[in-house]
Formats: sequence, C-alpha cells, structure tokens
Amino acid sequence: MHQNELKQRLQELHSKGFIPSKRHGPTGIGYTLEQYLNISANNLPFADIDGRIELKATRSTTNNLITLFTADKEAWLYPQSQVITQWGYIDSKGRPALKSIVSAVSSNQHQLQVIISPHAESIKIIHTPTHTTIASWNIFHIVGKFALKFNQLLLVHAQTRKVHTHEEFYYNSAILLKSPDIQKFRDGFRNGTIQIDIRMHLQPPAQSVRNRGTAFRIREQDLPKLFTRQLRLL
Repeated sequence: MHQNELKQRLQELHSKGFIPSKRHGPTGIGYTLEQYLNISANNLPFADIDGRIELKATRSTTNNLITLFTADKEAWLYPQSQVITQWGYIDSKGRPALKSIVSAVSSNQHQLQVIISPHAESIKIIHTPTHTTIASWNIFHIVGKFALKFNQLLLVHAQTRKVHTHEEFYYNSAILLKSPDIQKFRDGFRNGTIQIDIRMHLQPPAQSVRNRGTAFRIREQDLPKLFTRQLRLL
C-alpha cells in the first residue's frame, strides 16, 4: 500500500465519524482499524502494512504502556520454572507467577532492575539484593529487532465513547514516523523510557510454564521520541 493510498483510506475512515468497535476489550481499537484498512493482524517480527509500516492505534485519553516486541530466546539464564519459583510470588489465582515491569531507574517491588553493561553490549535483569543476573539480552540483537520492525511506524489516535455497553472510535489523528533513532532507543533503557515486562506463571496441575512473551514496552506518548522524522497523514 503506497503512502498516498494509506492517507486516502485514513481520511475516508475519519469522515465516517464514530464507528463501532469490531472486537470487545482493549485490543478493539487496533483490530477495528486493521479491518477498515484491510490489514491482516500479525505477530511476526516485521511490520504490519506490506512488511514496511508498523501500525499502532491508541486512545487519545490514555498513555498506556504498549509493546514494541517480545524477546525470550536464550535470554533466561535459569529455567523459567525456577525463575518463577525463586524470584516470583503467588498470584490472586493461587499460582506461582512472575508478572513484573522492570526498568533501569530503580529496583521494583519484586527487587528486580534492568542493568545496562558498562560498554552497553548487553541488557540484563538482576535481582538486586543478591546481584543475581536472571536474564540477559545482546543489545545488538534487540536494536536489530527494533530497527527491523519499526523502519516506519503509523501512529493513529482515536477518541472513544461508550454507546450502551459498546465502545465506538473516532480516528482523528495519524502520524507516520520514519527513520528510527537507534541511539535514542538505546538511551531509552537507561532513562526508563523503555521497560521490560515479564509475563509468566506456572499452570496447574502439571505446573507447566505459561509465558506470554517478555515484552519490551514504552509509553504511547514517548513513541515519537524514537524517530527523527514525522509526517502527518490525518
């Protein structure tokens, strides 16, 4: 899809005003936009639109953490079941779990913190009281995932309203972000702009590991800071 065609589709969607969500729940805003733009959802490491443009849709009134990508392969230095039992807790459903957002700014409530190695070649999660490294990523691998998936990013905002129990969206802003800034991405770990979200638990009765993917996340309003060029399409 060429940029002009994408701009035209967004303007046509904008002209419809509020439209009903095509899916209940928080993912409805992105799913509805994909349906109207005729884009197939994907969980692949490359971009949504023709493999060239990643798509993110957000509600205008929120500033939630959104996922850039997930990365688990070869990161954990201990079996994930041990990570959960040794550094986790019992969740509200009575399961051993470790669901924790970790940043470099300070140690969190689970005493975990992101540490950048002195020469910035790795990103680690450590248990601060024992100085134990429980996960480690090669920063060049992480930078590569970011650059591959976010060569261009279409960031779309929508007003929302509830009609009875159903959510409706008015897509009223779209910015095409280009030329990802690798240095700002790397700096984002140090200043806490980019955080790591651990999302795993043990599922009874077999106590098998359920891992939703360790996510590298950022606040919606901070996304444009990772790019050097912006083009308004709506």
